[in-house]
Amino acid sequence: MAEAVPRDYVLARWVYAELPSGRYSGPGVQKLTEKARKGAPFDELGEAERDLLVRKWQQVRGGESIFHAALDGITGFELTHWTREQVAAAYVIPMFAGEVGHAHSPVTFKQWITTEPNAPLDKGHARYAADHPGAPSTTEDPVTASLVQIITVLGRVNTPEVKPFGLRGFMLLDGYRRAVRFWAKNDPAATLAVYVPTEV
Repeated sequence: MAEAVPRDYVLARWVYAELPSGRYSGPGVQKLTEKARKGAPFDELGEAERDLLVRKWQQVRGGESIFHAALDGITGFELTHWTREQVAAAYVIPMFAGEVGHAHSPVTFKQWITTEPNAPLDKGHARYAADHPGAPSTTEDPVTASLVQIITVLGRVNTPEVKPFGLRGFMLLDGYRRAVRFWAKNDPAATLAVYVPTEV
């Protein structure tokens, strides 16, 4: 049986990976951002630093309905390793679904990464993470996914394939750059580290 990983550990790690994006600010954040940019391992952070990261997740990500709904009631995770096929089948968040289709229609990671966007995207977008050879490879850091009821999280989906109770499947919540780099390797034997809720 996989070892349980506390929710706050996963959320803190999520924010630590996102710090270089500039999305987070406030006292203590700049120092942690510098550590993240230099590649300091997450597990070397102190308790106060991790607590700060969890508070920042609550301030920035906790108010976003997609993440709130997907993680509602989740208290712990387990670390698993997904194959290329499992990554391909995971749904993407509505913002990314809307780039290649409609934000209220479920889109898998494979559909998202292989479909031309509806409109041009900035070259710094997560979709193009594999195009930057100078970027550090961080596929060893786990991404986060959750089991979701698509019709509940995304709203009503008007397609004939959707059953009355909607679609149920994993949605990739964070770590899109790592997932894109993993996908670009096109190695059938490779796996991607993923935190999934223990309550599935």
